[in-house]
Amino acid sequence: MNNLLSLLKVQFASFLGLNKILHAPKGKKISGVGGLILTACAFAFGAGYIGFTYAEMFALPSLSTGNVIDVLPLMTSLSCIVSFFLSFYTVIALLFGNKDYEFLSSLPIKTNDIVFSRIIFICLQDFAFTFVIMVGSLIKYLQIAPALAVEQYLYLVIMMVVSPLLPVAISVVLGVITYLISSRFKKKNTVQTFIMLIMVFGFMALGFSGFDMTSFSYATMVSRIYFIYPIALKSITEWQSLLIYCLINVLSFVGVATLTAFGYKWLNTIGKTNKKSKAFKLSSYGGRSQLNALFVREVKRAFSDVNYLINMIFGPILGLAGLIAFPIVLKSMGMGYAEELIFIYPLILTFTFSLTPATNCSLSLEGHSFWIIRTSPISIKRLLNVKLATNAVFFVVSAFVGSLVSTIILGAPYYVVLLITGFGLAVSCLGGEVGLMMNLLFPHMDWKSTVEVVKRSVSVFLTMLFSMSYTGLCFIFLNFVEIPIVIGIAILFAVTTILAVVLYALIMKYGEKLIALKI
Repeated sequence: MNNLLSLLKVQFASFLGLNKILHAPKGKKISGVGGLILTACAFAFGAGYIGFTYAEMFALPSLSTGNVIDVLPLMTSLSCIVSFFLSFYTVIALLFGNKDYEFLSSLPIKTNDIVFSRIIFICLQDFAFTFVIMVGSLIKYLQIAPALAVEQYLYLVIMMVVSPLLPVAISVVLGVITYLISSRFKKKNTVQTFIMLIMVFGFMALGFSGFDMTSFSYATMVSRIYFIYPIALKSITEWQSLLIYCLINVLSFVGVATLTAFGYKWLNTIGKTNKKSKAFKLSSYGGRSQLNALFVREVKRAFSDVNYLINMIFGPILGLAGLIAFPIVLKSMGMGYAEELIFIYPLILTFTFSLTPATNCSLSLEGHSFWIIRTSPISIKRLLNVKLATNAVFFVVSAFVGSLVSTIILGAPYYVVLLITGFGLAVSCLGGEVGLMMNLLFPHMDWKSTVEVVKRSVSVFLTMLFSMSYTGLCFIFLNFVEIPIVIGIAILFAVTTILAVVLYALIMKYGEKLIALKI
């Protein structure tokens, strides 16, 4: 038990960056603690705001039926679905990809303690996210409905505590299966990416299958993915259902965690020893320019790390799906182009194409090898331009194609097609620049696993916060300022373009100074 607690303490210290803060000089230690507190507050506010907003959206259908209390178990179930994706996204790297496993296994620490600590760490991360989401949801519920009974508050707290257990258990099972399958291939990272994409979009297709605008409900969508939602729905009012809900979550988590921990050596041995090695073959490469070599290096890095690739392509794929589906759904309902409907385009483009740009962690991924670039005859400006260009390949091109095709399918006038397409280009460029600036301001070069950089770093979180905030501002401007929608989008296009140009100039002017100061 002492070893387990010590391992958890080390993981949280590494996750929060406490080791670096505590061993810094006194002045930097105070500023580091202050930055950590501000980051935690920003996370709590951002996640709480998401819970508040979605609870308001989910509560609207319930107001007509009088079952507003159903919003709370619905939000709990939704947070479980999000927790599953977050856990599944990290479980392979945490269990099988950490660099420190060989070191820890050589110490007098049981292997099952190491594995248990990492699974519990994933669970505690998901619990923190679920807790903040549910606090925001509860605040919204209390604004529109009477207060809960005392026992219902207790039931809700118990549900929040145990709800992340089942998603973590399922993500561990699927993560182990993915690891074992991919380990049989030479290009294991590519196979992992392919399997993860199939699972993610398979769950999305399951939730939206049989989509009907006239009878669609959020509860139906959630229940198709979260199979114990009917039990969760009753758990807020019935203690028998709550007991069943707790048993399902706890027993599944304990069973999966125990089997994984005690069978870890066998699983890890299979994954490490069944690769077919081939004789080394020396290949000749043609001469490349410095710019071309840097670009090829960035692209290869993107496709060599499954965590980085999934994080990077999720936004463009989601954006393309939304852009293409929007006019198709309208056509299926017998509707065509209408000016009051095109406000949805800036929201889709802003959220998806600035949420997870490749630049928000590309500098941090250099790690300790960054000194090689610093000592080589490569200008920092060229390096930063290459990182922005790599982001453009995935994001700017996708935004351009998606906006153009979607508006043409919708039958929009030519000036709307040009306006929406131009806005997509501008906001995807701005998203990449914001990600790079955040990474310059908050680099994280000392990491053991790429998950620490791709998913947990401050720059990634702040970039996501910018995406959600800018999307919210666009929504407020287009819906509450009394001007024509086309003129409103034109104003947003102009503002976004100006911001992109100004931010690019700042990166080029101060990027090298920030690298010298921060890295």
